[in-house]
Amino acid sequence: MRQLIYTIAVSLDGYINDRNGSLGWVPVDEEYHRFANAQQAATGLSIYGTRMWQTMRYWDTAADDPHQPDYGLDFARLWKPAAKLVASRSLSDADMAAGAQLFRGDIVEHVRSLKRQPGTQMSVSGATLASTLVDAGLVDELQPFIVPAVLGGGTPFLSAASASKYRLAETRRFANGMTFLRCARIA
Repeated sequence: MRQLIYTIAVSLDGYINDRNGSLGWVPVDEEYHRFANAQQAATGLSIYGTRMWQTMRYWDTAADDPHQPDYGLDFARLWKPAAKLVASRSLSDADMAAGAQLFRGDIVEHVRSLKRQPGTQMSVSGATLASTLVDAGLVDELQPFIVPAVLGGGTPFLSAASASKYRLAETRRFANGMTFLRCARIA
């Protein structure tokens, strides 16, 4: 069965963006980015909610940015051709990029079906979408990058309504102050 992973930067007070929707507080550096590149390379399908898709669309043209460092270019080369599923009721096919498919149906049942298919791991990005999939018992691992910042508001990392249990399976500290946690779901 394919694994589904939710990974994202999270503030100490549990938010994935600030009150303005900004990610400018995340200390992106080469070490962190190369780790994210390896995660992207291992992912067979990335599943996005509307707002996260709009944020990630940057990578479709990131190679055109003359100030993009080599590790950013590496991520763009991995991301652009990768398979992407965008669960949204507000976006249209015109909002999709290469490799992206718009999905408007029952995402829980669709992900349940995708998990039964052979293939590499899948990732989910977007707090609302991830919370829905955690509630349905479909997220196998939570992988927050804890950032030592307090935002005082924004989008919560999770707003799941049903209880799920995870065990700490791995930690990694980054020189920029972030700590990566890999938490595996307890069946």
